[in-house]
Amino acid sequence: MKPELKAEEGKPAEEKLLEEKPGVFPEVRSAGFVGDINLRGIGLILESREGKNLMSEGDIVYMAFRTADPVLVGNKYTIFRAARLVRHPVTGQKIGRKYLITGNLQVIDQQGNFYTGKIVESFANGVVVGDMLRPYMQDK
Repeated sequence: MKPELKAEEGKPAEEKLLEEKPGVFPEVRSAGFVGDINLRGIGLILESREGKNLMSEGDIVYMAFRTADPVLVGNKYTIFRAARLVRHPVTGQKIGRKYLITGNLQVIDQQGNFYTGKIVESFANGVVVGDMLRPYMQDK
């Protein structure tokens, strides 16, 4: 918090604390994250209902999950894909991999071990078959 000095006529200035509000940086939501080199997520985009190669907000996709946690209609998941290796700046040793966040989806149906989802948000990279799923990463 930053102090603000206010003076009224004939009175000394008083220090008043102002609440700082965090800035909004929408590009951070799709910036991605660094994780294990072979991170596989808990699920996978198998196909789009329309057979598209590149999917975006509003598209319907089919998914499979590999998790012990229950997958319920209404659950949200973050969609991501592997990008480049991350190396230590001095040693050059591999320390992880950068993953791009391509969107978020919500489960809308289940048929046995397969699920249908609706992409509720997509980012610049778009969503493709083979993108992985992880628990929803909500904004802070």
